[in-house]
Amino acid sequence: MTEAIFDRDSRELSFKARVLSCEERRTAAGESRFAVVLDRTAFFPEQGGQKADRGTLGGASLLDAEIHEGVITHILDAPLEAGSEVEGEVDWPRRFDFMQQHTGEHILSGLANRLYGAENVGFHLSEREVQLDFSVQLSEAELEALEHAANQAIFRDIPVKAYYPNAEELAALNYRQKKELTGAIRIVELEGVDCCACCAPHVARSSEVGILKILSTMNYKGGTRLYIACGMRAVQDYAARIREAQQLSKLLSAPQGELSAAVVRVQEKAMAAEQRAAETALALILLRAEAEIREKAQTQGREQAEADGICLILPPLPESALQRAVKPLKELFSGVVALFAGDDENGYAFLMFGDGVDWKPFLAELRTRGGKGGGGKDRVQGRLLCRAKDLHTIFHDFVIKQN
Repeated sequence: MTEAIFDRDSRELSFKARVLSCEERRTAAGESRFAVVLDRTAFFPEQGGQKADRGTLGGASLLDAEIHEGVITHILDAPLEAGSEVEGEVDWPRRFDFMQQHTGEHILSGLANRLYGAENVGFHLSEREVQLDFSVQLSEAELEALEHAANQAIFRDIPVKAYYPNAEELAALNYRQKKELTGAIRIVELEGVDCCACCAPHVARSSEVGILKILSTMNYKGGTRLYIACGMRAVQDYAARIREAQQLSKLLSAPQGELSAAVVRVQEKAMAAEQRAAETALALILLRAEAEIREKAQTQGREQAEADGICLILPPLPESALQRAVKPLKELFSGVVALFAGDDENGYAFLMFGDGVDWKPFLAELRTRGGKGGGGKDRVQGRLLCRAKDLHTIFHDFVIKQN
């Protein structure tokens, strides 16, 4: 088994060790990686939901670290000579960041268990996020109270104690764990806040966590999934949100404290504009339809016009406008009506309707031309990439077949 320096001292970052073995591995991309086993290491391997440390070892970069049955394997970008003594250096900013996040998670999970009986049933800590899953659903008020209690615990500067109790001490402890454990069990304890089995490095006192912020939550598998940030991650997240609020303030010409009201005003204006656009689009469709019906009725008679149907090629319009036009057009015209809205470059949204029409041949024809659509007995709709001049041909060929 590899002697785990991080187990007893999370701040011992420089160390010397002997190389026990070095084996070349090939990645899926064909790159060479080297799996190195040492007699001792300060590098924490990926385990317990936490990603591994980074740093340098014997001049090579540590890309990852794994543990299996107590043996820690270091994945490097260069080989090391078996039997040689090498020096290792842990990336401290990354290590301390992970220590802050993990200890913050313990504080939050311990308090969630004490306050609401919630069990931590999932945990993931990477460079990008801290995700944890609780076994019960927590309300917005409960989460707010939980976050407040966690930060109060951080500010109390509670010592973080990591130790291996003997069998008698362990039996007397009431500690959290996510799975059955065997062998020596390492306990991480913050008095009055949490007592949990854990193998990872932690800060020495709760105040080093700095601050804890719940970023987002969701209901997940009958419980609650949370994303949190501690320490500098929380500060950076806050700074990003402030910058975004400042940008929105400028865009909306509103003070930061009034952004919600400003957004509501913008939404109301947008809805009113959409309503006006929809009314204009409907008016355009009806005017175009009336003009075409009038022209056909004058040249070939009303009965023949209704037998031939009408096909309107319209500019890009909201598809909702096509839907709204169906009822007034049915009252205006009893023949088949085809509405195509779009342009040759981006394609056309279509809607066709008429009584007693078998639309299957039309949809089949559209699919041969790369179109997509569907519908029911009285109408079909979809999209088609086609030239405007070909739409009339497609429509009239279909009407002729129907008649």
